[in-house]
Parts: sequence; structure tokens; C-alpha cells
Amino acid sequence: LNTYGSLYALNKDTAKINWFLNLNQSEDINPSNLFLSNQIVNNGDKIAVSSDKNTYIIDVDTGSIDYRQNFSSAIKPILTKKYFFLVTKNNLLISVDLENYEIIYSYDLNDKIAKYLNVKKKSAEFQSMMIANNYLYIFLKNSYYLKLNFYGEIQSIQKLSSKFKTYPIFVDNSLMFINNKNKLVVID
Repeated sequence: LNTYGSLYALNKDTAKINWFLNLNQSEDINPSNLFLSNQIVNNGDKIAVSSDKNTYIIDVDTGSIDYRQNFSSAIKPILTKKYFFLVTKNNLLISVDLENYEIIYSYDLNDKIAKYLNVKKKSAEFQSMMIANNYLYIFLKNSYYLKLNFYGEIQSIQKLSSKFKTYPIFVDNSLMFINNKNKLVVID
């Protein structure tokens, strides 16, 4: 995927182009309308691309666009074999069923957080998300993280002991990361 919205699929053995897709809807290519997107995510059969305006799910073999919606992800989305999860720029957590491309739910995360904590609604800043131990984890920029089930219901909200410098990982059900002081933090 380049800055002009062109997506190429190359055969790694022959170095030939399998397919090409132009995701930039503008005919006028100039520095003011470059194609901005989050990282591409892949589940083996499909890839997901979230641009500044749209979200696409594309068949890896054919390059056909299987799904396109006019919302975009604020952080790197997650694509599993069955589901697609993303947090939109207006803080909606969306889950899409990959069998029929139906939206399973679309929840305002700020509402969910306020109701869970029983506080007034505020705007959270989301940093990243991941799946671990059959839960969806969403990390916030203020060192908190949400643990949600796959139905989008918050199971817990916790504060990390410090900000993370590296992307967090799970090892034997423990959350691990290097903090901003270059120390390993392990949370059971």
C-alpha cells in the first residue's frame, strides 16, 4: 500500500503482481490528498485496510473488495478468522461478522466506560488493541486499559503501573511490557 492508495499483491516466488487495487477515490493525485491509512492487518484469507475515510476487507487471493464501509479506524484494527474489530475515529467499537459481513454491534466506548465506572461521560484517547485469552484488550493513552468480552461488554478497567514503551504482550496469562523507564513490567 503506497501513499497514493495503490495496493499490490505480489507472488513471493515469482515476484510478479497477482493483483492491483486503487483505493484512492480521487482522480486528482497531489500532496494534499495522499492516501492515509492504519497498518494493514491480515488473517491469511483476508486483509483489512482502514484509510482516512473508509474501511475495506479484501480477499487475499483475488483482490476483490468483500466489504467497504465509510468509517475508519483510529487505531490498528483486529482481523480474526470470524470477526473484525475496530475503534472508529469517533470512538465507536465495531464488530463485524466475517461470514456475512453484518455489523454485530457498534458501541460508543465513552458511554460504556462512563456507565461501567458510574461517572460522567468523557472522551477517551485510544492507543492500541489486541486479543488475548479470549478477551479484547483496548489500551488508552492515559495508561488505563479495558478488558472486554467478544460481545463488547466491559469486564474490567484497570490502570497500568506506568506508561508502556513497547507494545504489550501476554505470556502465561500475564501482561508484560517495557515501561517508559526501560523496566520490564509484569501484571498477573
